[in-house]
Amino acid sequence: MNSNNCSFIFQCIISAGVVNGKEIRYNHHSYKLQSTIKSQMEENMENVFIMDHPLIQHKISMLRNKNTGTNEFRMCFTDPAQGTKSAQYIGEHGLATKVAVLYDSSADYNSGINDAFVAAAEENGLEVVADEAYTADSNTDFSVQLKKIKDSGAELLFLPNYYADNALILQQAHDAGMDDVKKFGVDGMDGILGVENFDTSLAEGVMLLTPFSATAEDEKSQAFVKAYEAANKDEVPNQFAADTYDVLYAMKAAADAAEITPDMENADISAAMSEAMLSVELDGLTGKAKWTEDGECDKEPKAFEIQDGAYVEME
Repeated sequence: MNSNNCSFIFQCIISAGVVNGKEIRYNHHSYKLQSTIKSQMEENMENVFIMDHPLIQHKISMLRNKNTGTNEFRMCFTDPAQGTKSAQYIGEHGLATKVAVLYDSSADYNSGINDAFVAAAEENGLEVVADEAYTADSNTDFSVQLKKIKDSGAELLFLPNYYADNALILQQAHDAGMDDVKKFGVDGMDGILGVENFDTSLAEGVMLLTPFSATAEDEKSQAFVKAYEAANKDEVPNQFAADTYDVLYAMKAAADAAEITPDMENADISAAMSEAMLSVELDGLTGKAKWTEDGECDKEPKAFEIQDGAYVEME
């Protein structure tokens, strides 16, 4: 997690009344864990309480192999869950019935979301009329795939890729006369408006699931953006800052509910907070969240549409 994110949010928590009236201290370690720190975490995993951030998912998976995982909880959707949630959202909101996918099959993130999306399509009233792939070695020319998608009669193109690839795809789809085909992405699409030399008018109407947007107009998001920018020299918070905010407030909620105190043993703190997490319901920046016994986050996705160069939350 970005040290600016954590430091700022810890100050918010302290201002809000600390944890059970007790002082807390902030000690930041990079998600690029040094070998000594990683070794210590492995040896003492039963005494560690972790909220998973997307940038350290591989570290959490590595640590899970050493224990039952009962004291690990995730804030973000898993990558496949974004595919499932996208299919649900598209179907429930009647955005299309015939859909196509164009994804990078050489990347776990992209292919995992694609597989889950395709698997969930039929039960959500969607027909996948084209499921086209490319690889990292062929991510500059999408003409062959786009022609197949255009000929398929797809009403919506699902793009579970990162924004750099999607910027090229949107440009080439426009050149291929596919402006009438709706475009839908996931959190990897976030950032497309900042791609160098990209014609942002091509992103108008693009829809995406992402947990947070700094341009969202709700009072809670705007208050967070204003305070974060003031604390970080006008740096605009991204979705990871919002995730971090919710991570730390979820941990605070669990600590409050468990009534932990500084004199408790680490193992007792971990056990008490883990039990408390199952009853915590957080109305956070990234949505209303609660947790299952396997540590997964159960929350509804947020959908945004790009309008006039800004993210507008969809119903």
